[in-house]
Amino acid sequence: MLKDIVATMNSSLIFWLLTSLIYPFFLIFFSQTFFPYQANGSLIKNNQDQFIFSALIGQTFTSDRHSASRPRVIHYCERKELSEPTGLSGAGNLASGNLGATIARNTAYAIGILLLVTISLSIYLFTVIFQPERF
Repeated sequence: MLKDIVATMNSSLIFWLLTSLIYPFFLIFFSQTFFPYQANGSLIKNNQDQFIFSALIGQTFTSDRHSASRPRVIHYCERKELSEPTGLSGAGNLASGNLGATIARNTAYAIGILLLVTISLSIYLFTVIFQPERF
């Protein structure tokens, strides 16, 4: 019994090291080596060699495949007696209550199936780790 627990803990430690340290550092190394501009956020510099913004923020989409460009300024408190708005928000993010948008039925089914598979796999792996004699 103790031997099984030690073997389980060793394999858990190995997979933890693999998935939390080795794989992420490999991805960072790979992306910084082969795609440094994109990996650093597609930042654009001005004439003084200072980063001013990312090329990905506020980009326009012309295809129906994409939703509207997400970051935009919203005047959330404009009073007519003031010459300037009293506040600006950073972005008008799509939420279920603000635009009345709905997720497509196929997308909702895919998310539900993914959730069920994830929960089932977690239960299975928990059982395998703590009751290896059953398998």
